[in-house]
Formats: sequence, structure tokens, C-alpha cells
Amino acid sequence: MKIGCCLNMHSTLPDGIGLEWLEVAVAAGYDYIELPLAQMMGLDDQEFFKLHQRVISAGIPCEACNNFLPAHLKVTGRVEKAAVMDYAGRALERAARLGVQVVVFGSGMSRNVPDWLDMNEALGQLVDFLHSLIHLLEQFNITLVIEPLRVQESNIINSLSEAARLMKMVDHPRVKLLSDSFHMAFAGEAPDILLEWAKDIKHAHFSRVEGRVIPTGELSPLETDYIVKLNSIECPRVSIESYSNNFEADSRKAIELIKEVQLLQGHR
Repeated sequence: MKIGCCLNMHSTLPDGIGLEWLEVAVAAGYDYIELPLAQMMGLDDQEFFKLHQRVISAGIPCEACNNFLPAHLKVTGRVEKAAVMDYAGRALERAARLGVQVVVFGSGMSRNVPDWLDMNEALGQLVDFLHSLIHLLEQFNITLVIEPLRVQESNIINSLSEAARLMKMVDHPRVKLLSDSFHMAFAGEAPDILLEWAKDIKHAHFSRVEGRVIPTGELSPLETDYIVKLNSIECPRVSIESYSNNFEADSRKAIELIKEVQLLQGHR
């Protein structure tokens, strides 16, 4: 299982991308980086070209993107489908240029259901939206992974079980699941649930629940179990999606802790 890092969690610049930490991530030993797609869509073509060239020069792949949709593009309620699909096409094209393999569909503000809309109708809108993306996902050879979000961030799809239900309604190999230890904790889901959806979890996020920080010191039994279960289901990759006051030191420690668990399991 590859270990990556969500650089946007550490962004100090107005663009919110976090690329200022790129070389630190390389030095720390990450296998790949994860960048925010909506923020990258805020760049003009020349700025995106420079970002692309910098990633290539750093010698580390960008295998995943989070933050798929900006908050103003709604996929439940009053949906402006033409605008959403125009954005999605351009965004996935940029992701493909970076070599991205998975795009995370969290986008809580975009998918939040307005008070006046029935939740089942909103779920149907999400199914329609994901169906409409299939041709783009196939065209750009990208898998979309549904991310459950805690209730503080979204009022729909708050657990891995609910994400799996949505995935099954879409029923296409380009739409799969993401597991996130932080959001799972708020949903009361134990790592054992990963075994139930072993074939469908194609990406993962990891953080310490308290403070949503990078795990340092020793891993707790629950954190260890999460990594153990990800290894056992052969999840392709896990990104450290956590905050830190000392990214350079903490990021190295997090990799060490995950690799210790992998070595004990006989995984690499």
C-alpha cells in the first residue's frame, strides 16, 4: 500500500493548494501527493502549467485529488447541470494531465441537501450526477471514490455504509469507495467494516481523530487496526489527511509508524 499526503491540509498560501510543501513531502519519503482539484481549477492555464512542471520536476506523482467540486456548484437541490458538467469535464481533464488515478467525491458544501428537499430525492440526484460522470471517468481513466463525511460537514452520506449504498445504486466500476478513519470515528464505524467492502475501497485517508492531526508517537490500537485492515484488503493507497504544526517532522514520523505496522504484517 502506497503512502501519500494531502498537501492542501498544510497550505499557507492564498491558493489553498499546499504546493509550497512539495519538496518537504518528497524528502519525507511519500510515494505520492494528493492535491485539491477545486483549488487547482482556480489557476489559469499558465499557472496550472507551472504547477504541472513543478510536480514533474520533483519526481513524485500526484495520484489522487480531493476537493472535487467547489461549494457554489450544487449537485442536490436546484442543480445547474450544464455548469456542473462543464466544470467536471475541465477538472477531470486537468487531473488526467497530472496523472491522477483517483478523484475523491467529498465536496460537502456541493452535495449538502437543502431543507426543502426530500432526502431520497437528493440521493436520486447524486445517483444521476455520478451516472453523468461515467463517460468522463472512462475517457480520462480515472476512478471516482465516494467519501463519507461527518455530519458537521455534510447532511448526506455520513458513513461508509451509506457511501456503499450510493455506490451500489450507481453500479459502475468507475465509481468506488474511500475510507477515512476520521469520518468513520464520528459515524461509529470500526475498522472491521473495511472487510465488508474490501473489493470496493480504492483509496483511504488517515488521521488522528483528536484534533485531526498527523499521528505521531505511538499509534493507538484503533489506528493500528485501521492500517492493518487497509493492508489486509490490499487498498492501493492511503493519504495522510491531517493538520500539523510541524509538517516536516511529523510527516516523517507518520510514515515510520505506518511502515512499522506494514512490516509486522509482512506488507510493503
